[in-house]
Amino acid sequence: MPQIMPATRRPDARNTQGRDPLSSYVARIAAHPVPLVATHCNIAIEGGFAIVTAERRFKNAEAGSIEATLTFPLPVHAVLHHLEARIGDRKLIAVPQPRKDARETYETALEQGKTTVLHEELLRGVHMLSVGHIAPGTEIAVAMRWSMLATFADGQTQLRIPLTVGDVYGRSGLADSDELTHAPSALRGTLSIACAAPRFRLNGREQPGPVSNLPIALDAPIDIAFDRLRPAVLSGRMADGRPVSLRIDAAPQFDTPIDAAVLIDRSGSMSSPVSGDGAKADKHASVLLGLSEAAVAMRDGDVLALCEFSEQCRPVGKASTAKELRALIRQLSAPGGGTEIGQALAQAIASGARDVILITDGKSHALDVQELARSGCRFTVVLIGEDSLEANAGHLAALTGGSIFAALGADTAASVTAAIASVRAGPGGRRVKSEAAPSEIVLTRSGLRIGAAWSKVPANATCTDEEHAVAALAASLLLPDLDEAAALELALAEGLVGHLTSLVLVDEDGPATGDHAANRKIALPSPRTAAAAGGMMTAHMRAGPQVMYALAGAPAPAPAPKAAAGSAVPLPPPPARDLATLAHDIDWQMRPQRLIAGDVSVLPPEVAAAVVAAAKTTALETAARRLGIVAAALVIGLMARALAGNDRLAGRIARAILKTADAKLLDELAQRLGLLSATMRTAAGR
Repeated sequence: MPQIMPATRRPDARNTQGRDPLSSYVARIAAHPVPLVATHCNIAIEGGFAIVTAERRFKNAEAGSIEATLTFPLPVHAVLHHLEARIGDRKLIAVPQPRKDARETYETALEQGKTTVLHEELLRGVHMLSVGHIAPGTEIAVAMRWSMLATFADGQTQLRIPLTVGDVYGRSGLADSDELTHAPSALRGTLSIACAAPRFRLNGREQPGPVSNLPIALDAPIDIAFDRLRPAVLSGRMADGRPVSLRIDAAPQFDTPIDAAVLIDRSGSMSSPVSGDGAKADKHASVLLGLSEAAVAMRDGDVLALCEFSEQCRPVGKASTAKELRALIRQLSAPGGGTEIGQALAQAIASGARDVILITDGKSHALDVQELARSGCRFTVVLIGEDSLEANAGHLAALTGGSIFAALGADTAASVTAAIASVRAGPGGRRVKSEAAPSEIVLTRSGLRIGAAWSKVPANATCTDEEHAVAALAASLLLPDLDEAAALELALAEGLVGHLTSLVLVDEDGPATGDHAANRKIALPSPRTAAAAGGMMTAHMRAGPQVMYALAGAPAPAPAPKAAAGSAVPLPPPPARDLATLAHDIDWQMRPQRLIAGDVSVLPPEVAAAVVAAAKTTALETAARRLGIVAAALVIGLMARALAGNDRLAGRIARAILKTADAKLLDELAQRLGLLSATMRTAAGR
């Protein structure tokens, strides 16, 4: 079984008193067997529409019950609508619930020792699968199904399914236990593709269709391309029995002159390889070449304002001809620095731009998607590179009526050209919320025209999986036009996973365990582009403390003073570390049952000594007797409670120890222990 190595973080990663909690978190999970033992992806394609079923098998090779969690990317417009689990010869189907209720259902089942599975969307385009209480020696197969549309650019239909993401700039706002993480891994999977086309390209290579159980690496996206678009008319059936028709063909071409800002990402990550298949070009060079080729798409009356950004956004100039645009391209700077994408977008809006074409690898959380969407601007995104992240930039495009195109290298020019063409369709703008769904809708997205029409008369025919998949995608087209109450009702009816709803199942008939499930977070395989860059990540991890502190964004500790020959220089004593700081050293997932019991032997020596000392105070001993728990357990519970806002696992330990203890009493005790200070609240992400 492959060992997972700690994931590195970008220099701007969150930092707590010289430590990067996420790196520490991932380092702790590296010592455990990886519970994910198999991955299979089945893709059925018809025209520009695809149904994707991903099955993952989890097996517990440990002595106690575990919870396996996996955070992974999905295309922003993908519509996940089905989740099931096979346990032995039994199949359980998940049900939709409001997001908060689904999480509570899952957590309650965990506390009761029941096997349970939860699929939720953490951010638009970032999903999390949690499989709780996998008993020792037990194998659970979890299958999820989603619908998605392809993109159409330069006469080519492309379907891209991301499987991993590298380091991302900025703070996502997620708890460390939920974050996207990656690490070197030998995990592989299999792929099956069913389509009507006799031939297609799979990850750049000609492939006669169909494909069955083809071995694939999980460190690069699945990229499927066809030379043309086959128009398709698909039939679906809504949950209320109404038939729906979905028509997909190429978007119409327009001659409307465009006046748009083109923002080019020149951050440090843009110097990484655009792909890991042997291509030597980096992302930034690929953009420059692609943009130069795409200049031929300019027409009379067009105006493109070119800007580049990393920490700062720099206007380069305006072009109204291909020659002028190529001249501006030659003035662009080399990549370097962080990705203050939000500032760049805000600057483009302030300049008066109504259309913005953003060319980036998307690996930044440094933007307020909702605030930018309120500007009335339309954002069209070209994602560059195999390890690009669609979540934030793609969400912005989705909210504002823009399109998303993915470029993995040689297709950059086609993607940029398609982005320019999509802007010709006219200005974007926010849609008006409604309480009622229309009976027909037509829109353009990423080179496609999608039309959906709903019958007013329900039918009684049984709904097939394919019809459900079509109906789910059609329903997703309606959601942006509905107010929250109507959107929630529709999402629940169709079983959609999104910001309002999740899918959850509980094995009510299976055996329950009294153990507290230890969490095992599964890191995504590091992108193969990391290896293509010359193994930089591995070199960083082997380069010692100086590099690791730099990766965490913290100042490296000063070197110890050297003693002169024949003399000794006394070393200064290390600074005292309080419980607030020491709480981050506790592995909340390693031996949860023993932590709950107050067994300090599972703690690092420095932490154990501090817990024992705190437990001997009169106030803690009195409170522990009153609550009927061991004093050391009470201290551990209070430390866990202080971290609960940014560590779901610590929160579970806190609830297991403190149960229904009076909140005022707990606050008073935490205050005595220094666990409610401003420093602790900041460190804990509260």
